[in-house]
Amino acid sequence: MKKNRLAISMVILVWVLAGYSCRLGPVAPVPPTQQGQGNTPSVENVITETVAPGTQAPPVNYLLPSGVLIDTLDKMGITLYNIAGQVITELKTPGLQNSSPSEVHLAGTVSGQIMTPLVFHVWDPQSRVLINVNDAISLMANAPNFYAMSGAPGQSVMVYSVVNYNPDNSGITSNLYFGTLEQLTGGGGLVYSEPNNQSYADFPLEVNSENNTPLGFWFSHQAYGIGDVIFAPQKGLFYYNQATNSVAPVLDESRRPLAISQDHNWVASNTFGGDKSVSALNISTNAQAYYPLLASSLDGAGNATFSPDSNYIAWMEASGSFMMDVPDFHSVVRIAQTNGTLVRDVIDVNFGAVVGATVNWVQPVEWLNVSTLLVQARGTNWTDAWVMKLDVNSGNISLFAPGSYIGLYY
Repeated sequence: MKKNRLAISMVILVWVLAGYSCRLGPVAPVPPTQQGQGNTPSVENVITETVAPGTQAPPVNYLLPSGVLIDTLDKMGITLYNIAGQVITELKTPGLQNSSPSEVHLAGTVSGQIMTPLVFHVWDPQSRVLINVNDAISLMANAPNFYAMSGAPGQSVMVYSVVNYNPDNSGITSNLYFGTLEQLTGGGGLVYSEPNNQSYADFPLEVNSENNTPLGFWFSHQAYGIGDVIFAPQKGLFYYNQATNSVAPVLDESRRPLAISQDHNWVASNTFGGDKSVSALNISTNAQAYYPLLASSLDGAGNATFSPDSNYIAWMEASGSFMMDVPDFHSVVRIAQTNGTLVRDVIDVNFGAVVGATVNWVQPVEWLNVSTLLVQARGTNWTDAWVMKLDVNSGNISLFAPGSYIGLYY
């Protein structure tokens, strides 16, 4: 049972972003982001989708991955798979304990001999952020009380947070470090500090950058030191603007952020402490969609992700508990279009049938392409883990690779 508690605590650190429900609090505009801004590394798989003659919509640019980072749970490193599910290499991560998207960032694109820096956080023997380049390990920064990191897809720009208890016992202070890998190496890059007397820490969610130039990042307030929860206790969405060295609210603290689309136009969220149904808002057009919670989803919803072209949103709903003597936890992956149309619900048992094992936890994590969703599946034992593929159109489920999802590479 202790193992299960530790496992659920790890979930808090998973990179999940958020948006809106139909009952919105005050909204500040997302700081300027051109279409595709922050997601345009010079790689071949930047897709330009042209529109039919006579239509009014402009071309849409979105980025597709070259592969997936997975922790195969061999306690050796992070394995790179190509999009066909074939192993490319394993990069060693000595000392990495809680492998999750908020602990690891591949700081660049991958081609030829893999010399792309893999940035990862370790606790042992002390809290540090390390860099692996072709299995040569070096120090990026000492980071006592490290909390979480997030990086720009295919770029070296990243943000990480460090949280300290205030000496006068008045709560905690979050320190956010932001910049390129070179700027952060040696402990530089502190851009924002925020005290909080209710022990809510600044949790970095997503980075905005262009051509490896830091522009800003989004973060939320997350309950610090809280474990044994299904969905991270986050509230509010905020944006740090590098150009003005200022922070502006995007969602007020009545909202719990769940996901931000790749083009930074769509935001998904639900109510913090209230209605757990998922909703989405396009902050460029003000288009909104609301997806009522299933009656059986007594534990609510979270862990959302938008497709690269922003046509779909997927999220997880849950009920029951891992903490019972006889666990009764169950979950379902739900998929809808951002125009509000529900597409399909896929229960945990369906994923278990593919791998021939009991599966309780099914969480959408990212997209291989505009219609193929990656799902993290787990059994009651947290180390029983598989990354699955779900075809949105057909509903077909297949195994991508065993292990824990860490991120995408480009």
